[in-house]
Amino acid sequence: MEIAPLNNEVAESDDVGAAYWINTEDKVRLRVGMWCDERAVNGTILFFTGRAEFIEKYGRTLPSFLEQGFAIFSIDWRGQGLSDRVASDAHLGHVLHFSDYQKDVVAMIEAARSLNLPKPWFLFGHSMGGNIGLRSLIDGIPVVASAFTAPMWSIAVPSFLESLAKPLSRLAVMAGLGEMYTKSQKGNSYALYRSFESNSITNDRPMYEYFIRQATLFPEAHIGAPSMRWLYEGLTECDRLSSLRSPEVPCSAFVGKDDATVGRRSIEDRMSSWRDGAFTIVNDAKHDLLCDRPNISKVVIQDICAFFRQYVP
Repeated sequence: MEIAPLNNEVAESDDVGAAYWINTEDKVRLRVGMWCDERAVNGTILFFTGRAEFIEKYGRTLPSFLEQGFAIFSIDWRGQGLSDRVASDAHLGHVLHFSDYQKDVVAMIEAARSLNLPKPWFLFGHSMGGNIGLRSLIDGIPVVASAFTAPMWSIAVPSFLESLAKPLSRLAVMAGLGEMYTKSQKGNSYALYRSFESNSITNDRPMYEYFIRQATLFPEAHIGAPSMRWLYEGLTECDRLSSLRSPEVPCSAFVGKDDATVGRRSIEDRMSSWRDGAFTIVNDAKHDLLCDRPNISKVVIQDICAFFRQYVP
């Protein structure tokens, strides 16, 4: 595999990782990142990032998993990070079909095998990565356990738009407006668009200042608001997943009590019937639990690793 850039200045990581270029079956070039050394005695976590995220975003966080004995293998999904864009506007959060992300997963698994990453393998997904991850579990991704933070199994929209979001976004796509922004944020990075006081991601000011530095130093990895097509495809995939049974893979899911990005009810409903499933509502936390205050993020990471260790041979 060809070496890809990994911006350690932006990541501010205590451990230096490595990045590679990989290609999907439909010829989209993606970037994957790896943190792995002799400490990875428990296996590898396939780390599914959320919408608008990129590998370096978790530079301060990923070493915590390595300290707990897990290698990390992460990805920039198509349309974000340093991976190929799929829209004419490089800052638009866009995808043609949510099923395209599964092509990214296939390429990621092939790369993990080529790199001979330590087994067993585990799946972690945050937000949109939780949506992609659930579909991957249903499709049989080779992992022994899974964990999610704020999985996007439904999308939180204002109550007056709940019944309108899907038909309106569908009409926009049919009218040729699929690449129109859904928010006034447009192509601006969220951290540069929203003040800390009004952000819905984290309660941790130093972490938000870290996001601002990343957006300033590494603008080429950032995207802004999602497109109408992304919204329609995302809502459609959430509906499809809601009709499917949970897979026979152990799962631990977490959501912040103050999360305003994903629908908590859909997470509660699925986890209440997930065999070998655990569900935790985290008090005083917003959307990004791994990047919230240290007293929250450290506990969530420890809980995820403890859950995974149960399935290490």
